[in-house]
Amino acid sequence: QPNLWYFLEVKATIHNAALSFDVRMNGESWLSASGINTRQSSTNAYVNQMYLVRNYTATVYVDDVYILDTAGATCNDFPGDVRISVIAPNGDGASAQWTCSTGSSHYQLVDENPYSLMHYLYTRGLNNIDLLDYVDISGSPTIIAVAFSFMAYKDDAGARSVAGVVRHSGTNNVNGTNVALSSTASWLKIFYETNPGTGAAWLVADFNAAQFGLKLTA
Repeated sequence: QPNLWYFLEVKATIHNAALSFDVRMNGESWLSASGINTRQSSTNAYVNQMYLVRNYTATVYVDDVYILDTAGATCNDFPGDVRISVIAPNGDGASAQWTCSTGSSHYQLVDENPYSLMHYLYTRGLNNIDLLDYVDISGSPTIIAVAFSFMAYKDDAGARSVAGVVRHSGTNNVNGTNVALSSTASWLKIFYETNPGTGAAWLVADFNAAQFGLKLTA
């Protein structure tokens, strides 16, 4: 119906015979099937594109899009009616080894919305870490996962990469997967399905006490 928000969830297994899929609207299953071949003509057994298509001329708004897979012990099934909250930095953290493009406040150079490439943090020092505090979450919501988003690029020849850092209970936990940088400023994300400091699901208190940042790894 027009002028209403709907929460849509789709779960599918891509397979030549053992497909199953379930489409849910506002938590209720509206369409499901199994035993159907959903592979394309090649042998590929994965999804590489997703479309949200409208069938009438009215304006359609889409918000809070997320994609999960079945790997690991978390974030592999319907999470239910959830939303994505954008949380900005609001203070400098325990490590400030990157250089400010201007001034001395690190977080104020990367907290703009919309973003600005006129203010930034930079480093050429291998293993330099910069951490930031973030606005606290209020209430007691269930945190499904944390996505650390940042815009970055390299300004010289040669390979450059960074890794995410989460500081929990006084310890820096460095993400084991490096993120390669290109010469064009790009939005990048590092996902934390669990708290790397505990290996368990995120608690609101742990998130509020944590600091997030980057380490130059190459």
